[in-house]
Amino acid sequence: MPLPDSVVKEIVLEKKKLELGELNSLVTKASRAKASLADMAVSQGIFTAEEMNDLIAKKLGVSAVDLSQVKIEKEAVKSISKQTALDREAVPFKKEGRRLHVAMLNPNDLEAIDFIEKRTGLDVVPYYTSDSSYEQGILFYKKDIQTVLEGMIKQQASKSVKGKVEKIEEAAQKLPVVKLFDSIIEYAVVEKASDTHIEPLEREVLVRYRIDGMLHDKVTLPLDILPVLVARVKIMSNLKIDEHRLPQDGRIKIKVNNQNISLRMSIIPTFFGEKIVARVLEEGGQGFALQDLGFGGVNLERVERAITKPHGMILATGPTGSGKTTTLYTILSKLNTPEVNINTVEDPIEYAMPRVNQMQVNQQIGLTFADGLRALLRQDPDIIMVGEIRDEETANIAINAALTGHLVLSTIHTNDAAGSIPRLVDMGVEEFLVASSVNLIIAQRLVRRICDKCKVEDQLSPEQNDALTRELLKNELKEEQVEQLIGDGKFFKGAGCEKCGKSGLKGRIGIYEVLEITPEIINLIAGKATSADIQAKGIDQGMELMLIDGLKKAKAGATTISEVLRVTRE
Repeated sequence: MPLPDSVVKEIVLEKKKLELGELNSLVTKASRAKASLADMAVSQGIFTAEEMNDLIAKKLGVSAVDLSQVKIEKEAVKSISKQTALDREAVPFKKEGRRLHVAMLNPNDLEAIDFIEKRTGLDVVPYYTSDSSYEQGILFYKKDIQTVLEGMIKQQASKSVKGKVEKIEEAAQKLPVVKLFDSIIEYAVVEKASDTHIEPLEREVLVRYRIDGMLHDKVTLPLDILPVLVARVKIMSNLKIDEHRLPQDGRIKIKVNNQNISLRMSIIPTFFGEKIVARVLEEGGQGFALQDLGFGGVNLERVERAITKPHGMILATGPTGSGKTTTLYTILSKLNTPEVNINTVEDPIEYAMPRVNQMQVNQQIGLTFADGLRALLRQDPDIIMVGEIRDEETANIAINAALTGHLVLSTIHTNDAAGSIPRLVDMGVEEFLVASSVNLIIAQRLVRRICDKCKVEDQLSPEQNDALTRELLKNELKEEQVEQLIGDGKFFKGAGCEKCGKSGLKGRIGIYEVLEITPEIINLIAGKATSADIQAKGIDQGMELMLIDGLKKAKAGATTISEVLRVTRE
């Protein structure tokens, strides 16, 4: 039983943080984002995470615990199964004699306490813990997944299947291979991997996970397992089992650790066999605020100003995997109110959003971005999101939609914000149309965060200081700006701990460059100015380069200098 919202409501009103109407609005926002009211209060800056946890614990008459900050005893964790921990939303972290200390999302859940006491024969001492802390506790069960995976590999390896499609299809639906695939995906979800790669090599199959943007080798499987594993994926994705020469794409819905997960599957033929890549998407997982993504200061002000306009275009630009779609979904969630009709055309649909009409591009039947966009314009839309502008036809239709009373959001592939203007012109859009329709361009990259558990100060050496200064001056920054950004040379790094797998980095945050299309920039675009001229004018009007935004985040301890330079170097 989750923590009732009434507890948080009472705290907010007692502390006089919000009026009743504002509180009701916050409750609605939390419900739409499928987030707890406590998490929403923290994300909106009403309380800090520590304040919220302490106030809830005090209200419930228990102590608070942050599982990322305490040593979790293995014997305590083993006292209940992972499924019980998930079902009862409770993680044991310490055992003292007959007393079992348990972190719970709702310490007043007497039924859960009674169940754990009967299951363990111990007296439960309940603590309040936050959602993020609870997830850290669940991570201690991940070794079970690895053990299961190794066991499934051994079990299936002795039952390799070759030959007829009928035999492979039959084997693909038996328990060992079902458990093997489920375990591979479960591990990906626990590790918060964005993608799972199952790729055949000459003598084995390699399973890799993309975690925080970086690929990591996790386990190898016998090559004999590949045919049944591929068949299992094809059956679940409703693909052709006997087609091995052409790429195939599909989608799977699965439940992992009480989370609804959508897998975007891609299978391609390679020299050693078919390779599988699964994009892991948590359904309803887009409960972010712009601040959570890394927007702040002038960048946040400009984005919030642009999304209040009733028409025009907002573009997100950057390379594949830079978080553009997440940014647009976050903006959509902010705009998603009963008063507006929101329609999207995407390839593919990344996340299902309530009250949003989402259309998937299907090239096989001739449904392109341009065709989908034309159809949406006949659906009385207020707001339209186009997954990507990649050709002249789509660009012109989107521009015309922005000019005729619609707010249009889309992505485009360029290196920086100013570069999006000539990109649209290259597609065949007239300069005066671009100038009249585009309101805002957001260029972005993702950098890895420093692990908050092992963060330590890092003093630049004289050599590092000189190298960083040279790099900044290359980007045409003035010497006084460089001195201000580097300051005393004190930055931060992660020392490495269990939480981050000794890497010192955990999670990701965006760095941004937000170009607002002002009257002066409109004149430049209409006059066929270069992207360099547009960027220079943007900087004169207060636009911060991605590099500067990244360095400010590094100075504040969110990321490292090396991460910022890694993603901003061209």
